[in-house]
Amino acid sequence: MIKGLKNLDCQVPWPSIKKRQSTCFTAGQYDESIICQQNLANLSQPLPKFYCSSVNRRRAEFLAGRMSAADAIRRLCGLWYTPGTSSSGAPLWPEGLVGSISHSGSHVVSVVMRAEKKMTGIGIDLEGVITADQVELLMDTVLLPSEIKRFITNQPEWIKRVNSTLVFSLKECFFKALYPIVRKRFYFEAVTILHCSLGGVACMHVVEDLSSTIKSGFQVTGYACLYRGQVLAVVFLNAKDWDEVSGKCRGGHQADTSLLGK
Repeated sequence: MIKGLKNLDCQVPWPSIKKRQSTCFTAGQYDESIICQQNLANLSQPLPKFYCSSVNRRRAEFLAGRMSAADAIRRLCGLWYTPGTSSSGAPLWPEGLVGSISHSGSHVVSVVMRAEKKMTGIGIDLEGVITADQVELLMDTVLLPSEIKRFITNQPEWIKRVNSTLVFSLKECFFKALYPIVRKRFYFEAVTILHCSLGGVACMHVVEDLSSTIKSGFQVTGYACLYRGQVLAVVFLNAKDWDEVSGKCRGGHQADTSLLGK
């Protein structure tokens, strides 16, 4: 029982990997009661420097992420371990594991997977659907012209909001999954979304050379769904369980301009 973290859900929401024993997912809701001596004593790693100077909202967010991640690690490995914190603020995962954490409002989600031979990274993101006013901002800063044509042009207002949120969320996931590997900053235009639907597979295509192994043309697979009223997305880099699905992307699957799916 984690004080201050309630409504826990441990059911992996991605159908293709529900039966995997090497994946654990934890989601929950938190409030500032999570800032307590019990949780601080359960940290496996020292608090980052920014914690002491942060406001309570930021402290609660940090602890919720580390506690949910530790719960996922415990169920995966049988050991309670809270990830450390890098100089950039990103989680540092135990050797042999990859993982990701995301927050949205009072919600937190985390996912942990064993770093098997063909698994190099994972990123998760939870986002509230953006407002109509924010669609134009994302069109200017996040979406490529081809993505605007695929997912925004001639769509109803509500679909524009959902589609913009989904494209943004998938690109956030892509950054989280890839940054620990390439160790350099890159931006939204580094990847384009070829196909995606809520409740279905997302096919992504790298359009810049990001490292000696992650070059233009590299294919990335993800998944997105509505979860607790928000958009939840995940991106896998070379997960063997998604090879068959990724093959559909490499086979030239047409873009789905209705991201609500069927």
